[in-house]
Amino acid sequence: MRKLRLMFRWTFVFVLLGMLHVHANAYRQNRQQVTLSMKAVSLKDVLWAIERQTSFVFMYNEEDLDKIGKVDVDVQGDDIRTILNVCLRNTNLTYVLQDEVIVIKPEVQSQKVKEVRIKGTVKDEKGHLLPGVTVFIKLVVIPLVFLPIAVLAGSRGPSLLALALAWETPVAVSSYIMAQQAGADGELAGQLVVLSAVCCIPTVFLMIFILQSMALL
Repeated sequence: MRKLRLMFRWTFVFVLLGMLHVHANAYRQNRQQVTLSMKAVSLKDVLWAIERQTSFVFMYNEEDLDKIGKVDVDVQGDDIRTILNVCLRNTNLTYVLQDEVIVIKPEVQSQKVKEVRIKGTVKDEKGHLLPGVTVFIKLVVIPLVFLPIAVLAGSRGPSLLALALAWETPVAVSSYIMAQQAGADGELAGQLVVLSAVCCIPTVFLMIFILQSMALL
């Protein structure tokens, strides 16, 4: 019973750290302020100037930016959203902000929302279980291979837990945006994000239970 309580505590700590990480990212985004005074420059030059002053990284299609022409920007200590709203005003471009990755893309006037239900097995055109296999390898196979190595190397307690949680983290949400921007399989990336986020809950719980049972935490 005591081990079960400890396992619940570790799971709670993991969830709490995840929530704090999200709030920390939002706080860091709001704290990053930019001062620019540029006239008759390309939008690409403005984005480069923002990258030099902040930790943000931009992803875009150069052809979309070249169509805009020259712009004037004069901002003093504004946050990233305010600056982007100024830069993209009266253009056909919009942006998506995910953590510290900003995707600049054409604005779609009427966009149909496609409902995606994950039920049963997800297969590609050849019938291969790509998302399920990938998530299984990430959340199960990799920890099973590397955790014993870490234990043999002498890792115990918080250091072992930190390694285990690093291997058990779900696929980053930004991978979906990057896949779309790169012209890759965005739908597959979205499935991996959702599936890994759902599956990591029981795998983290089970992993902590096993490590607690073996007196490694």
